[in-house]
Amino acid sequence: MSCAIDPTTGDLAVANIESGTSKNPFPGDVSVYQGATAKPMRFLAPNIYSYYFLGYDDAGNLFVDGSVGRAGVNVQFEYAELQAGHKRMKPITLTGGNVAFPGNVQWDGSHITIGDRDNAVIYQTVGAGIVGSTPLTGSSDIVGYFIDGASVICPDAGNASVEAYNYPVGGTPIGTLTGFDRPDGAVASP
Repeated sequence: MSCAIDPTTGDLAVANIESGTSKNPFPGDVSVYQGATAKPMRFLAPNIYSYYFLGYDDAGNLFVDGSVGRAGVNVQFEYAELQAGHKRMKPITLTGGNVAFPGNVQWDGSHITIGDRDNAVIYQTVGAGIVGSTPLTGSSDIVGYFIDGASVICPDAGNASVEAYNYPVGGTPIGTLTGFDRPDGAVASP
C-alpha cells in the first residue's frame, strides 16, 4: 500500500497489504529491495496481517502500521519495527494514545509520525510513546499525507480534496485543492 526509501542504504521497502486473491487471501508482508533493485527480502511482523503504511527514520529503522485482521474486516491498529541490520520485525505497543485506523508513517526530521485516518490526527512518536499530535480539523479521511518542513499536505479521500496544514500545529487548513475523486497519496519535489 505504500513504499519508502532507506536514507542510509537506498533500499526500497514496500508494504504489501495482503496477498493471494479475494477468495483465497493470505497475510501481507513488507518487501525490502536492496539498492531498490535486487530480489526482495520479505519480512513479517507477528502482530500484523494487513500491512498499510511504512516509513524509515534517519538511522534506517523501518516502522510499519497495519491491522491484526484482513483489510476492512478487523482493522485493529498494530505497529512494528524492523531495526536497521536486523532480520526480524518486532511489535510495538504505543503508549500515550490510541490509533483507531492505520494511516501514513513518515519521519518528520525528529519523530516517526503515524496518521490516524478515523480521528483526523497525525501523532508524533519517540520509541513506543506518542509525544505529540497534529489535529487536522475539517478532514474526513487523510490517507497518505506528506510532511514538507513546516507544512503537511493531506490527500483527503473522504472530502475528495487535498488540504494543507501548518505542521506540527495543525488546526484548520491553510489551503485546499478540490476536483479530485478519492485522493490518497502525496509527495513534494524539491
